[in-house]
Amino acid sequence: MKRVMSLSLAAIMAMSVVGCASDTGKEPDVTTDPVSDSNTTDTTEPVSTEYQSKLPQEYDWGGETLNFFVRGELYSPTNYSHEIYASEYNGDVINDAVYARNIAVQERYNVEITQFEGNDTVEILRAAVLSDDKEYDVYMASANRVATLSLEGYLTDLYTVPHLDLDAPWWDDNGVEYLTLNNHLYFIYGDINIMDNNGVYATLFNKRLFDEYNIEYPYESVKDGTWTLDKFLEIAKLGTRDLDGNGTMDEFDQYGWITAEENFFPMILGSGYTLTKRDAQGNITIDPDLEGIHSVLEKLVEITSDSNTVLYAERFQSKGYSNIWSQVMRQSFREGRGLLYNTGVLSATMLRDMEDEFGIVPNPKASVEQDEYYSWMSFANGSMLAIPVSNDKLEMTGMICEALAAESVNTLTPAYYETTLSGKVARDEDSIAMLDIIFHSVVFDYANLYNLANINTIFYRGGQNGNNTFISDYESIKSALLTRFEELIDKYSENN
Repeated sequence: MKRVMSLSLAAIMAMSVVGCASDTGKEPDVTTDPVSDSNTTDTTEPVSTEYQSKLPQEYDWGGETLNFFVRGELYSPTNYSHEIYASEYNGDVINDAVYARNIAVQERYNVEITQFEGNDTVEILRAAVLSDDKEYDVYMASANRVATLSLEGYLTDLYTVPHLDLDAPWWDDNGVEYLTLNNHLYFIYGDINIMDNNGVYATLFNKRLFDEYNIEYPYESVKDGTWTLDKFLEIAKLGTRDLDGNGTMDEFDQYGWITAEENFFPMILGSGYTLTKRDAQGNITIDPDLEGIHSVLEKLVEITSDSNTVLYAERFQSKGYSNIWSQVMRQSFREGRGLLYNTGVLSATMLRDMEDEFGIVPNPKASVEQDEYYSWMSFANGSMLAIPVSNDKLEMTGMICEALAAESVNTLTPAYYETTLSGKVARDEDSIAMLDIIFHSVVFDYANLYNLANINTIFYRGGQNGNNTFISDYESIKSALLTRFEELIDKYSENN
């Protein structure tokens, strides 16, 4: 991810309340207060650095309203939007950062920023466009929602929106690169939102159990490039313990690895394998390394099918749980009954009351030869910015969204990192460095994102029975997959 502030520097900001930035490979637009001569130390003013967009410093939009459609609390009590609007200061770090950001932009451009909270279903957003309802100027919806709407022609190509500088450091460069198809971009994320970070997947590990089994924390392995799938699985095979002594490994016992079906593709992607690739001409093509994906799945299903080693959440679905992800997976890790736990950052933020200390690292690479780590973002838990085609004030929308994104660098981003770092996810300095890697390595796969030909169901089919049928499953849907992909390309072309 392109974020102008690394987590390490954000931690410093949380202590010093001074804005700063990581090296992004480009010189940002900044303002710096003059510093008095070093001999007059009593009157030296602190240096402050703020990121600013290339927009006019002031503009009068005559009190125009920019209304965001966001995911509401009633729809998702544990994962609703608090990144766009705040009515007043209330002492909450995120709320106050959002309020300060919005006030700064509202006063600078004489606009009013509002939001509508609802269920971010495709039906609601689609109906608004079909009825030419101009109530919603900007959508902040999950990736699977905006992906569907983009295919149906309901979203505006962001490259055509005035004032949006998608090369600016407050828009994610991986997102811009991977989500651009045939030179069109319909949704994006960056410093304007924080739910995108919550949707990124990683690996948590229990430090107490690692110490108990004399396992080295994987931080150094990540740093030196040796945090591989094989090393991960070696650890996953340790730590099984029948805690209740009933002779059966159930959801109340201890496991080396806590996981679920949803983690298969993130592990494949982390191993450097995708179904779609960009060729030398910049075109997206279907070009999977079937043997490579098969080899990863072979290792995964061998261990996930062992009910004595892995707590596989779906195995307990029939026991009446309403939410196996929170009631089985997260609860088991919270209670100190798992060495490794694959999950999203959102879930990790809900472990504040966990007594055992835990660390966070990226999902492992396939091998030491793999150049870098790769992270997957949940289609349901993250958020993306999109603009409906019914929006008839693109000039103002583009200016205000750009201003909000730039101002978020000075307000929302450091506030998010501060709250994330304060005992929720990063409980030590090493985890801060790991989050930097995790957030900066998000990539996307079009076949996975759009679930072309229902492709996502074939990755985990052998998860419980150990029968890896990926290649034959892929061959059975290959024709449909290619057809759906061509339709995707055609849709993107038709919509412009």
